[in-house]
Amino acid sequence: MVCSVARAETWRVETFGSVAATATNNVNLAPPGQEKPDLYFSLAPGIRVVGDGARLKLSATYVPTFVLYTNTASAGGNRIYNNLSANASLEAIEKFFFVDARWTISNQFINPFAPQPQNLGTNTNNRSQVTTYGISPYFRGVVPGGGTRYLLRNDAYWIDPSGAGQLSSFYNTVTGLLENTVQTVGWGLDYLSHYSKYVNSNSVSDWLARARLIYRVDPQLNVFVSGGYNENNYALSNQAGPTYGGGFTWRPTQRTNVVANYEHRFFGASYLFSFDHRTPLTAWNLSASRNISSYPQQALALPPGNTASLLDSIFAARIPDPAARAAAVDRFIQQAGLPEFLAGPQSFYTQQIFLTQPISASFGILGVRNTITFLASRTFYERISGTTGTPLPDVFALSNQFISYLVSVNWSHQLTGLTTMNLYGSWNRVNNEEPTVFTSTTNLVRLTFTTRLSPKTDTTFGARYTIFNTDLGSDYREAAIFALVTHRFY
Repeated sequence: MVCSVARAETWRVETFGSVAATATNNVNLAPPGQEKPDLYFSLAPGIRVVGDGARLKLSATYVPTFVLYTNTASAGGNRIYNNLSANASLEAIEKFFFVDARWTISNQFINPFAPQPQNLGTNTNNRSQVTTYGISPYFRGVVPGGGTRYLLRNDAYWIDPSGAGQLSSFYNTVTGLLENTVQTVGWGLDYLSHYSKYVNSNSVSDWLARARLIYRVDPQLNVFVSGGYNENNYALSNQAGPTYGGGFTWRPTQRTNVVANYEHRFFGASYLFSFDHRTPLTAWNLSASRNISSYPQQALALPPGNTASLLDSIFAARIPDPAARAAAVDRFIQQAGLPEFLAGPQSFYTQQIFLTQPISASFGILGVRNTITFLASRTFYERISGTTGTPLPDVFALSNQFISYLVSVNWSHQLTGLTTMNLYGSWNRVNNEEPTVFTSTTNLVRLTFTTRLSPKTDTTFGARYTIFNTDLGSDYREAAIFALVTHRFY
């Protein structure tokens, strides 16, 4: 092992900003008959710092959004929303000891049954600014001579939401892996534990240890069986027992990857299935899983339908280098005016441990003048019995089971060499199943035209219309027109 000073060798600082004006007929998302129109302005300066060195890699983007209303009395006052995404990776000891760090600030929602507008100018008390800090030291490498890989990693996160009644929490995972797949018959040992604690509340934890026997049928297909033991402590109950299962990984071509596994756990079946396929012009994904989760895990996840991820798969055939490909994807998204995600964040606040069972399908098609991205998903949530109480606000204060449905599509059409039209539509329904049946549905249509004024300046004009219906008695309709100018200073 070689020790040396680790520092970024190249730094890049990028500054950019946008100014927008929006006229809405319902700034507070009030029920019919109580709407208040307003004209508001959004100012969003941004800075991005990127460091790329042999040992240290850093990427940080900070964009505060200032929202200024012409009628502050009806809107409830001007606001500022912070958005930060910072990640760093340090190779402290070459090929042996690493440290990852993360700091994010994002705007998420508290309750999936309440309004969840994707634009920051319309007001809702269902929005919360969530700050997360994370540090992850880990050891990773290969044992000399034997081909055995090892990993020992600790991920520690502090999650601080700003919503009324929401408590800060600490979330920690420990991952251990020892694996050898060099021979036809391989083996693996896994360990995974979770620990979470809210302020002034009891902690909850679970752990799982297993052994795997792996058989390489051919270079493209591996199958395995596993067995182990798992235990949890969810404050009001303790459950422990054996776990067993199996699965396979199959890569029939360089463009197709299939992963499937099943495992018996204390809550029943746990499984994961994913199918990924790409062609020079398309990318396809189908996935399904069943596992337990918690609010900290949901808060750390990205919104569904990552446009950059879909396009990255399509561009892979043309641009093999990951860094160059990421830059090309970013330029394409900016030029085409594509949304960063096909849906908003699906997080919600709860102090419960719950079962999550998502099924999703997405695809992207990249043509000469047309780009289509599509996402459809269904996610089932169920509170795990024996957890702590349910203080407000908490989605499971009113629910034991609920299902979220989402369909969204974006069509981008290049009208001229400088102008692109985008038509986006989404349908999101949340059905409460137990103990009382009620439903909330959001329909959104948005049309935009983006024109390049100069190599560094773009302007966007558009309109949107939202319909929100709920059995909880706070329906609303909102129509808005907006204009946006963005400029890069690099």
